[in-house]
Amino acid sequence: MDNILVANYKVLILDRDDPKTGNTAKIHLRNEKNQPIGTIYFYAEKSRLPDNRQFTNFKPPRTIIHTHESKLQSMIDLLRNEKPCYLYYVSKTLGGLSTTEEPVGEEETEQ
Repeated sequence: MDNILVANYKVLILDRDDPKTGNTAKIHLRNEKNQPIGTIYFYAEKSRLPDNRQFTNFKPPRTIIHTHESKLQSMIDLLRNEKPCYLYYVSKTLGGLSTTEEPVGEEETEQ
């Protein structure tokens, strides 16, 4: 499983399905050097999802994750509220965002 630290993100929510890809929203992710590390594409709930992919020929590698739009708000919340946050890729059918372990009951505080 590859974990890549996410430092910056940009959200694009479309007013209709993208005619080329069928996705309804996407989140572009960048590392601490502001280099692209991946994109998460969101699709209507009943859509069949394309396979996730990882392109290791790029430096840094780029990961493409496909998921349903019901996950969009949770992923935005994770990016907005958790630090550190990682993009992870396991296989063509499993990937997403993750955090590190936190103690139970830990409060989020402003720094």
